[in-house]
Amino acid sequence: MGQDEAGKPGPRRNAVATRARILEAARFHFARAGYDQVGMRQIAVTARVDAALIVRYFGSKEALFREVMAKGFQLGDDFLSGGREGLGERLVRYVAAKAGANRDMDPVLILLRSGSNEQAGSILRQGLDEGFVQPLARWLGGNHAPERAGLIASTLFGLAFMREVVRIEPLAEADIDRLVALVAPALQRYVDGSDPA
Repeated sequence: MGQDEAGKPGPRRNAVATRARILEAARFHFARAGYDQVGMRQIAVTARVDAALIVRYFGSKEALFREVMAKGFQLGDDFLSGGREGLGERLVRYVAAKAGANRDMDPVLILLRSGSNEQAGSILRQGLDEGFVQPLARWLGGNHAPERAGLIASTLFGLAFMREVVRIEPLAEADIDRLVALVAPALQRYVDGSDPA
C-alpha cells in the first residue's frame, strides 16, 4: 500500500501517469489564463492531486512551466517532410486552423498569454528559439537564414495573436483558405530566400 495523490492511504500511485496528468492540467491552465494568473492549487484540482505533490514532482511553478514548454515549439517533421514547396502554406494553415481546434492545449496560446512575465518570457524565448527558429534556419540554409526564420515565426505568431487573442475582425472569423492565399506567398518568399517582386 502507498498513498494516494491527496496523501491518504490507498493504492500505490502510478508516478508516470500522475506526472503526465499534472503536465496536462498545467498546459490547459497556462493556455487559458497565462502564467501570472495560474496557481498551483488550480492545477492540482484539475489534475486531481494535492498541490504539495506538484512541488514534490517539479519543485516550483516556474520549473513546472519549463517542463510544460520543453517541447512546445519543436518544428515537426510533418511540416518539413513535404519539402520547401508549399511550406509557407502548411505553416499558415496550421496556425489559422488553431482557432477551431484544441485551443486550450496550444503552445501558441501559452506564448501569447504568458510572454509578458519575465520568468515565463525567458523560458518561452528559449523554447521558441531552440525548438523552432534555429532548426528552421538550419533547414532553410542560404543567405540570411536566421533572419528569414525569425520573420516566419513573427508572421505566424502575429497572425495567431490577432486571430485568437485580440480576435480582431475580419481576421478572427476569416476563411482559412482566404488567409492562406493572402499570407502564404509572403512566408514562401522567406522559405525560398527570394526577394519580393
